[in-house]
Amino acid sequence: MTLYKKTYVQNWQHQKPEQKHTIIVKLGGNVREDIKPERIAYITEVVAYWRKFNALHNWIVDNCAEGRDECQEIYISQNDMENLLNTLKDAKSVLDKAGMKKATIQTGWDTNGDTFTDIDVYDCEDEIKDILPPTSGFFFGSTQIDEYYKNDVERTIEIIDTLLREDAEGDFFYQASW
Repeated sequence: MTLYKKTYVQNWQHQKPEQKHTIIVKLGGNVREDIKPERIAYITEVVAYWRKFNALHNWIVDNCAEGRDECQEIYISQNDMENLLNTLKDAKSVLDKAGMKKATIQTGWDTNGDTFTDIDVYDCEDEIKDILPPTSGFFFGSTQIDEYYKNDVERTIEIIDTLLREDAEGDFFYQASW
C-alpha cells in the first residue's frame, strides 16, 4: 500500500528561464546518459507505505475510486486528503476514549482442529465501524480494532498532516498491490 506524490516538472520552450526545472540524474556520482532530462515530465516520490492497514485501503477505495478495487492507481485530491485526515482524527478520538477487552480469535488450524488465542481489542467496534471500519480480504490482515489498528491510525495522521502542511505542488496517488 503506497502513497505517491507526483510533481509536474516538464520544461517547455515558452517558459522563462526562472520557470524551468533543472533535472540531473546520477548513479554513483556519474550522470545517467540513458535518462534524458528534457523528457522527464514528472518526479514521483513515495511519501508513505503501509502493510495491511485494510481500513485505510477501504476508505480510499470507497471515497476516491468509486468502490473499484483493482490495484489501480487512485488519485487522491487535496479535499480527499483533508477528509481522510479528519476521518483518522475521528477514529483516534474514539480509540482514545475506549477501554480494552479480551477477544478470542482464530489464529490457524492444523490436523487437530482450529487454533485460537486471546488478544486485547478496543471496546468501540460499533463506533469505529461507522468511521473507519476494517475490511477483510485476501492479504488484508487482521480486522481487529487493536493496538496495531490504533498505531496505523496515529502514524497515518502524522503522515497526512505533514503532507498537507508542506504546501508544495503535486498530486497524490495511492496504489495497492496484492
